[in-house]
Amino acid sequence: FWSDAFELTSDIVITGSENWNDGAGFIPIGSESIPFTGSLNGNHHIINGLSISGGNDVGFFGFLKGSVDSLQLTNAEVSGTSYVGILSGRTTFATVQYVKVSGNLTLEYMYGGLICGRADSSVTIANSAAIGNIYGGEYIGMIFGLGRVDIELTGLSARGTINGESNVGGLAGYLQTANVTDSYADVDII
Repeated sequence: FWSDAFELTSDIVITGSENWNDGAGFIPIGSESIPFTGSLNGNHHIINGLSISGGNDVGFFGFLKGSVDSLQLTNAEVSGTSYVGILSGRTTFATVQYVKVSGNLTLEYMYGGLICGRADSSVTIANSAAIGNIYGGEYIGMIFGLGRVDIELTGLSARGTINGESNVGGLAGYLQTANVTDSYADVDII
């Protein structure tokens, strides 16, 4: 099922999701054992008001190994222990383009970013934006916290505030092997 192609045909406004699932909110799509390997075309639609509170692999996608195009996640409230992002907690072998996320993220331990908590291998993020605030943790950045191998970043913008412990950056907290072009961050790091 998570290998299928999905598309949004209208905006989605969520209210009260912080009360869903005994306070955990929205249950992330995909996990380490069953990642999302399909595609989501948002058709430039908005998902507004997402709330998620969990442990590891927390985000709209818990584990993304597919593609996301033309989607906006606005006014999100996301919190977790590690691998936490508004769009995706963990990402590998994936493409994200024309995505905009905004909201607040709270991290207890490590790997947090508004688009993706941790990008492992062969991840491209293009023509996307992140606006918001991140609180706590290590390896945190507005786009993602940690980028490992074969990471391509182009046409990105990031604005907001980060209050973190170590390995903190405007676009990314830490990059191992990456190409970054035509991107900027206007971020206050506290």
